[in-house]
Amino acid sequence: MNAFWIKVVAIVAMLVDHFALLYFPHSFPLIVIGRISYPLIAWLIANGAIHTKNIDAYLIRLGIFALIAQIPYQIGFYLSGSNRLFLNVLFTLLLGLIAIRILKLPIPSFVKWMGALVCVVLAAVLHTDFAAGGVVSIIAFYVFFNRPYAMVLSQAFILMVLTKLSFFIEPGFGSAFVMHPMEQYAVLALPLILLYNGKRGYATGLLFYWFFVAQNFAALLLKLYAR
Repeated sequence: MNAFWIKVVAIVAMLVDHFALLYFPHSFPLIVIGRISYPLIAWLIANGAIHTKNIDAYLIRLGIFALIAQIPYQIGFYLSGSNRLFLNVLFTLLLGLIAIRILKLPIPSFVKWMGALVCVVLAAVLHTDFAAGGVVSIIAFYVFFNRPYAMVLSQAFILMVLTKLSFFIEPGFGSAFVMHPMEQYAVLALPLILLYNGKRGYATGLLFYWFFVAQNFAALLLKLYAR
């Protein structure tokens, strides 16, 4: 399975997740399908960071779309009666990519890891979607990218252990990790990642970014329609 098809599965799973959230919030099968989306996207970020010829351009592109997607995302929270600032998942991906960029710098390891840790803490403080746990997942995918057993073990620990510790999670937004216990089912994404054949597949350009922005606006329109 090449990176293109992994991206397709991630997009479909994301659509299922949002569809279930809006119309079938108690549908266990749909929720489980939706859970595999984030690990696939996190892996794609690590994969892109490894293979891109210009990681700084990658960062700028991701940052721009994170800002665009934030408009409907935050308005949706306001319509739900919340005045707190929450950042969409593209900011989580951005912080994960920044952490990888820091890890790539020719500086002492201790300094690099302290920089990556700052990105993890920022995700928690800024209340990004998936927060600190999402950034840790991206870093782990990058560090263990070519070590499949270590990759699986690290992701299983993040998804099946950290999400069960009350210290790292509380209902709703605001905790350090902000990952619901249902995230344990995201481990079902790992076999798909292990099928990766090292090939890019079809180039999608900015399609994935525009898709995420479009679905955020679509979700906002549905909320406005329901009012």
